Amino acid sequence: MPKKINQAIDIPHLGRVEGHGGIHVEISDGEISKVDMAIYEGSRYYEVLIVGKHFAEVPQIVSRVCAICSADHTLASQMAVEDAMGIKITPRTRLMRGLLLHGSMVESHALHVFALALPDLLGYPSLLTMVDDYPEAAAMGL
Repeated sequence: MPKKINQAIDIPHLGRVEGHGGIHVEISDGEISKVDMAIYEGSRYYEVLIVGKHFAEVPQIVSRVCAICSADHTLASQMAVEDAMGIKITPRTRLMRGLLLHGSMVESHALHVFALALPDLLGYPSLLTMVDDYPEAAAMGL
């Protein structure tokens, strides 16, 4: 016989995640019986932003859609332009792009740790509110 849901907890909006998200928890007979978490990354409409633009403008336009992953978007759009035009890149260019993407990953993870996770773990509403109590950690994060 399925357990009867006695209580449900809904958190419709999660901040500090990429995109938007929510959590739904069901409690049956005093125990958590189901947890659903959803993270939604909304459409950014790159195609609409670049309609009618010169191909050389595309990487600069899409790089500004997201401040965290601007390098990733720049490279993806540059690669799309190169693919459309049949341009082949050198092995050195491929390696440099890989290095840039690794740097982007380090930046993204550091931002997440310092600006998103650390304030929550230490009970602060934001990284900026931690400055007085944790100046070194806040300085590293900034």
